[in-house]
Amino acid sequence: MTETELSVQIKKGGISGIYFFYGEEDYLKNHLAREMKKAVTGGDETMEAWNAVELVFGSGELDLGALDDAVLAPPMMSTQKSVTVTFSDLDSLKEKDRNALLEALRSYREEAPDTVLVLKAVSSGFDEGTQKKPSAFLKQISETATPVSFPFQSDAKLTRWMERHAEKEGLTLEPAASEMLLRLSGRGMYTLSNEVEKAVAYAAWHGRHTVTAKDVAETAVKNDEDDAYRLANCLMSGDRAGALSCVGVRKRRREDPVYLLSQVTRVMNDLSSAAAFAAEGRNKEDFARSMRMNDYRAGLYYRSASKRPISWFAREMEICLEADRAVKRGGGYEAVEQLVCRSA
Repeated sequence: MTETELSVQIKKGGISGIYFFYGEEDYLKNHLAREMKKAVTGGDETMEAWNAVELVFGSGELDLGALDDAVLAPPMMSTQKSVTVTFSDLDSLKEKDRNALLEALRSYREEAPDTVLVLKAVSSGFDEGTQKKPSAFLKQISETATPVSFPFQSDAKLTRWMERHAEKEGLTLEPAASEMLLRLSGRGMYTLSNEVEKAVAYAAWHGRHTVTAKDVAETAVKNDEDDAYRLANCLMSGDRAGALSCVGVRKRRREDPVYLLSQVTRVMNDLSSAAAFAAEGRNKEDFARSMRMNDYRAGLYYRSASKRPISWFAREMEICLEADRAVKRGGGYEAVEQLVCRSA
């Protein structure tokens, strides 16, 4: 199921059972989870206090006792209750815990038919695989829960959404400003919301009724994903100085090297896939559709992937894996810098 289909279902009424939210767009996951809770409780604060439970599990965490208590308790003065569970790092769960969760979900279908259960996987903590080859966990949980995919929205949808944000403050967003926001800040709606608000406030402060590209340039901050792409691009181009400069920026920010390495590995993996598609004679549209990637990023990756043969990416992924092991053994940024020196 897509998030659009779920949105229609919520408006029509009759939601029930277990849902599993996954994908890159966390903003819409949280928005629709709130809408589902509102549909179950009628938006009444008292009913929400009685019949809406929210749980959050961090890295490696799963409290089945708390989950059982939340799901199996009968609703009060209502035919349904809402339980929302957020996993910040679902992939970090041990296999026995994942299996225990799946077993619990199977039992809930029979034992708690009056509970609407929403499980949310934060994008950075869950690898869903690809459309052709979904991850093992996604296939397993889809046997019990209704999977709902939340990919990044299209440029057209995001542009209209940003325009509505500006309109609420009485300003218009010129097309060049929207394009620059997408280019600088990526497709994440949480980030875009913040960047639009800053640009709108800046333009309003200067007495203007239109947000221009210049306003965006003055206020927007490039996102980490673009930084990871720039680093990967430097590696492909053999630009060692540029790559080390990228690492240095993140190092000065005191960011976790494990986080940086995971970003770079993901970008490299996507670039490797683009190179494979190109080698098979498949176009960027096919690549974007298969990878569920927006057209802008797909085109960017497709062009970049042409700089190196597939064999280069295979070797690079091996280097990334070695660096990952080194970082987790305490190698810190030295392991990342060694990756750069071996690659570029």
